[in-house]
Amino acid sequence: MQYLRKPEWLQIKINNNSDSFEVRDILKKYNLNTVCEEANCPNRIECFNKKIATFIILGKVCTRNCTFCNVKKGTVKNINPLEPDNIAAAVKELGIKHIVITSVTRDDIPDGGAGHFAKVINAVKKNSDAVTDVLTDALTIEVLIPDFLGSESSLKRLWIRNRMLLIIMWRLVPGFILL
Repeated sequence: MQYLRKPEWLQIKINNNSDSFEVRDILKKYNLNTVCEEANCPNRIECFNKKIATFIILGKVCTRNCTFCNVKKGTVKNINPLEPDNIAAAVKELGIKHIVITSVTRDDIPDGGAGHFAKVINAVKKNSDAVTDVLTDALTIEVLIPDFLGSESSLKRLWIRNRMLLIIMWRLVPGFILL
């Protein structure tokens, strides 16, 4: 049997340079989780070389047993109360201009983690030297939220504190309208 090789444009060149190691060291220093590591993303070295990381909050174990991603499922641990400040410090130390925040699903928390999302976003904003604005060269924040078990109050809580999330919420929650 003969195997076909991937075309050149589809092949990823592995280059563990110093930026990649710096990102790993900073993530370890602040005890942070990333989708890059937890979901075994094949592009993590490429992203780390560009000082990019997708932070995963609320722990690294999901309460749901879906097969959507490679994140561990099972018994969850308490939320690290230092996580918001640690992410903010890592973002500043790495000089990240665009941060992506997502989470494991935490059906064991009444608001699904919406309050913790807000704390992380506020800590990053507070620790940033720039005002968050998509139209400028300042820090931008992208969030990929879980469904919060369809809780409108959780979505409103996140929206009221962080109005930049509207577009993402509309994409993820059909029919969600703020009055």
